[in-house]
Amino acid sequence: MAVSATQPLAQGDMMQLLLTQLTHQDPLNPLDSAQFTQQLVSLELLSRTTEMSRQVQTVGEIARASAPLALLGRKITAHDSASGQTVEGVVDAVDWSTGTVRLKVGDDLVNLTDLTGVSAGGSR
Repeated sequence: MAVSATQPLAQGDMMQLLLTQLTHQDPLNPLDSAQFTQQLVSLELLSRTTEMSRQVQTVGEIARASAPLALLGRKITAHDSASGQTVEGVVDAVDWSTGTVRLKVGDDLVNLTDLTGVSAGGSR
């Protein structure tokens, strides 16, 4: 296991170090209990921080995925990069089926990245 000074230890690395240390300790001179407790606390803190990081990442992904829903019912203007046409109208639906967020405006599907303007609402 090679770790540089600038690369933090992963949770698995910390657990492996702790287990290796316990396996190879001198039974007549065991690890200081205060030091052992400190290492266990560090491992638990790392575990909780890792889990919190995963949860924050999940919240961010949900926010990014749901942000286009705020455009439903709003009037948008977009320059459709595929056709070169300007599309204007009210967003009727949001489509994720291709892995790219597209807005349904009337009969058109417009990439979210082609959006050039949004107004508060529109008349149908």
